[in-house]
Amino acid sequence: MTSRRSRDIDGGWAWVVLLAAYVNLLIGPGLAYVGGIFQAVFLEQFQESVALTSWVTSLFASLLQLAGPISSVLSSQVSCRASVITGATLLAAGLAISSFVNNLLLLLIFMGIVSGIGLGLTYSASIVVVNLFFVKRRTFVTGLALSATGAGILILPLMCRHLLDALSWRETLAILAGLSLQMAVCGAVMFPVHEHNDKSICFKLFRKRNVSDKRSPDAEPEDRMFIQDDSPQTERDASCEGQHLTVKDQHLAVKDLINSTISISGSVSFEMSKIKIHEPKPLYANTGFLILCFSLFLNNSSIGIFLIHFPSFAKTFGVTESEVAFAMAMNGPALTISRVLIGAMGNDSKTDPLSIFVGLLLTSAVIILLTPVLATTATTQTLAMILLGLYSGGSYSFLTVLTIECVGVDKLAAAFGWEMIAAGSGYLVAPPIAGWIVDSTGSYANSIYLSGVLLFVAVLVIMMTPVCGGRRHEHSLHHPDDTTLEVDQEDSPT
Repeated sequence: MTSRRSRDIDGGWAWVVLLAAYVNLLIGPGLAYVGGIFQAVFLEQFQESVALTSWVTSLFASLLQLAGPISSVLSSQVSCRASVITGATLLAAGLAISSFVNNLLLLLIFMGIVSGIGLGLTYSASIVVVNLFFVKRRTFVTGLALSATGAGILILPLMCRHLLDALSWRETLAILAGLSLQMAVCGAVMFPVHEHNDKSICFKLFRKRNVSDKRSPDAEPEDRMFIQDDSPQTERDASCEGQHLTVKDQHLAVKDLINSTISISGSVSFEMSKIKIHEPKPLYANTGFLILCFSLFLNNSSIGIFLIHFPSFAKTFGVTESEVAFAMAMNGPALTISRVLIGAMGNDSKTDPLSIFVGLLLTSAVIILLTPVLATTATTQTLAMILLGLYSGGSYSFLTVLTIECVGVDKLAAAFGWEMIAAGSGYLVAPPIAGWIVDSTGSYANSIYLSGVLLFVAVLVIMMTPVCGGRRHEHSLHHPDDTTLEVDQEDSPT
């Protein structure tokens, strides 16, 4: 009989978790996205340089990702639920306190750092928990969850602009603090039902080997034969996630499994002499993963510059603040459509994720470089934001897939944390540098050009990664701790 925990993988409570994650991914990134709107407000309010003021909004937005490792520790040691609730509390507290401050330094501490850390704790855990609850169509479900970012980008800029027009910026921050607390409610439903399932198939596999010499003739069926488990294949795959057999135990157990299996699928035969067992690589020694992280650093450096400085750039052409907010909001629907469609595309086994990822980023770089030349009216600026949402936003649907290809499912949470450090670091340091360029040259167009160049370099870097290569003629079996069993294939005799 299928256990409750097994039913909650790819169904049951998993859909509630997906809905809760969707709401969190709508509010959190939406708040980070409106940094450019508040950048203009803070420049007017505190009368500081562009470079110095950029630190507040870049810190706030970058910690969405930089706090990823903290979220990973909380998610691994406690639960994703604890990470989300803690993060929502910090986010709300920081924004509420920021509504009372009177100088840029205190705003930097409470909005930039405290609220930023809270933002990161909710964001990373909300993505990881979706991948833990879904195995079938994981790319599509991840794309669906991330499409909430597009909804947030549509709603939050328009809402903030309306609040800033009707109220003061202090009252606006207080309202956003109240909105942030709703993320704690969503986090409360993320019960860790997928964790520590001792009846999982991985446990049975390990148990099978240890009791093989002690079994009595009337032993329970699950002790006799691993392949007699009657749960669906997707549930067996899902239940393996989160189990932590040692590498040595896995090797011995898998050999026992293969010895007890005469053939697989009837068309491919396996010989023990052709099995090559690879020890798991630490993340710092994984070349593909390091290249991916560096590309993410450059990618987010580019996007951070563009999003934070675009509102001020747009206003140099006489565009009103409401028109700028509308242009930025239109990035949201485009991003939503793109992530859903591209996420669905990723489920096709013939799709090459790396090639599509590179193509999307390359097109985005061209769009950004043409923006200072062509986006001189409210209409063309809106078009630029829509196109950027379609191409740049959609590329993130493949990030989880590329990461799993690099490090395996079992290390996804840890890898995701390091990716967030790389991406957040770019978002942190690049906008103030671009702000210094604006202070020195007096032109926001130069910051936009810098954004485009950085994204081009990110494309060149990601093209060096071996994520999708080297295993096209092998049959790979992925196991916990990222151990890979490569089995050479040969046609079965007819």
